[in-house]
Amino acid sequence: MNTPYRSTISLRQWGLVFIVALLMMMIAGCLGATNNDTSNKRTETSYQTTQVQRGDIASETSGSGVLSARKMVDLKFPVSGTLDKLNVRIGDQVKQGQMLASLAEIDQLQLEVDMQQLAAAEAEEALNELLEGQEEILAQALADRATAVAAYEEAKSNLHKRGDARCDPQLTEEYYYEYLYANNEFEDLEYALETGYSAAEDQYVRQRMNEVGDVRHDAYANWKYCEGYSEVEILESTAAMELAEADMKIAQADYEQALANQGVDAEAIDLAQAQLNEAQLLLAQAQHNLAGATLSAPMDATVIDITASVGEAVGADPVIRLADMNDTYLEVNVDETDLAIVQPGCSALVSFDAFPERTFTGTVSALAPVLGVANNISSVIAFVSLDQTQLNPRTNLPLNLHGTVDITCQSAQDALVLPASAIHQDTDDSEYVYVLTGNDQVIYRSIETGVSDAVWVEVVSGLELGETVILDQISSGQ
Repeated sequence: MNTPYRSTISLRQWGLVFIVALLMMMIAGCLGATNNDTSNKRTETSYQTTQVQRGDIASETSGSGVLSARKMVDLKFPVSGTLDKLNVRIGDQVKQGQMLASLAEIDQLQLEVDMQQLAAAEAEEALNELLEGQEEILAQALADRATAVAAYEEAKSNLHKRGDARCDPQLTEEYYYEYLYANNEFEDLEYALETGYSAAEDQYVRQRMNEVGDVRHDAYANWKYCEGYSEVEILESTAAMELAEADMKIAQADYEQALANQGVDAEAIDLAQAQLNEAQLLLAQAQHNLAGATLSAPMDATVIDITASVGEAVGADPVIRLADMNDTYLEVNVDETDLAIVQPGCSALVSFDAFPERTFTGTVSALAPVLGVANNISSVIAFVSLDQTQLNPRTNLPLNLHGTVDITCQSAQDALVLPASAIHQDTDDSEYVYVLTGNDQVIYRSIETGVSDAVWVEVVSGLELGETVILDQISSGQ
C-alpha cells in the first residue's frame, strides 16, 4: 500500500500557498480577456492549481510476515531402534559433522556389517577361482589374434600389382639411361668392327665391346627389376595376402568364441557373479544402516526442535530439527496493487513487536512467481532477507516471529514534486503539464518525471520551483 507523500513544507506554509492560490483564481475569474494565440491562451474560467514544491518522495509499500530460516533440515534415523544418546538440547549451536544422537543397536549393526563383509569376500573368491582359467585362455586367444593381424598387415603391405614400381622413379630412370648409353656405345662399336680395323685396333674394339656389353647387361637387368614386379612375384604376393587374411579371420573367430565362453561354464560364471552382486548389495545396506545409527549435523546450525528422549523407540519420524539462524528472512505479504513497485533489491526496514525500540534492515531478495491468496484477497509474496551484520549472539530473533516491513524501492530527497493529478500523458506516452503564467496565460509544457508514490511525482526536468500548474485537464475548447 502506498505511503503518503512526506513534504518538507510546513502546515503554515501550506496555508499561505492555499490563500495565494485562492486569490489568483478569483482574479483570473474577473479577467475576461482572451488571447487568439493557439499556443498561449488566457483563462476564461478558474482552475484548480498547485505550485511546484520541494520535498522528499519515496516509492514505498508495506506488509507483514514471519521470520523463517532459509536453511532448515529434519534429521531422522533410517532404521528403527532405541534412542541411546542425545548430545544436544534445543537452542544449542552445532558444527557441521558433529555427532548429535545415536541408537542403542550400534553393536548389532556393526556385527551385521562384519558378517556381510565376510560373505562378500567369499563370493568374490569363488568367482575368481572360476575365472582363473579364463584369463589364460583369453590371453592366448588375444595373442594369436594379434599375431594374425600383424601377419595380414605385413602381407597386405607386400602385395604387388601390375604397374607397381619396385624402386624410386629417379633410380629407375638412372638405370634406364645407363642402359641406353651403354647400348648406343655397344652398337657403335659393332658398326666400327664391321667396317674393318687393323689387328691392333680390332682387338681393342672387341675388348671394349665386352666391357660395354657387361655394363649394358647389368643396367638392363637393374632397369627391368626396378620397373615392376614379375608375374610370378605378383601371384605369390596375392596368395600370401589371401592366406594371411584367412588366418586372421580364424584367429578372430577363436578369440570371440573364447570371449563368449569365458573359458569355463557360462552358467557357472553367471551364477557366481549374481551371488557376488547380492552379497555386495547386502553389505552396502548393512553399512548404510550402521551409518544411519548416528545423526550428525550436515551444517553449522542451531537445534530448534527435538521430538524424542533417550530410551524411546524411534523410527521414520524426524528426531532433531536444525536451522541456520545466520541466514533468516521474512515472507512478506504485500498488496497486489503494489506489484509494480516491489522488485528484488529494494531496501526494507523491519520492526518486531518483541523489539519495539529496534528497527532491522533488510533487502528484498526475491518475489514469489505466484500471488498468495487468503480470504479471497490476493497479495504479492516478497522474500526479505535480514542484514545479518546487525545481529549478534545477544539478539534473540526466534523463528516465526511476526514482523512489520516497510519497503522502499526508489526515493529522492529535496526534489521538485507535483501531485500526480497535475501530470498528463500524451499519445506518444510522453508527459506534460499546463503551466499558468503570471498574466494568466496557459502554457503546454513537456516534462520528465522520476520517483512516484502514486500521489506525488518527482519532476526531473521541465519545471522550476514555484511555478503554478493547473490540476485540471485543458480541453481544446478552453
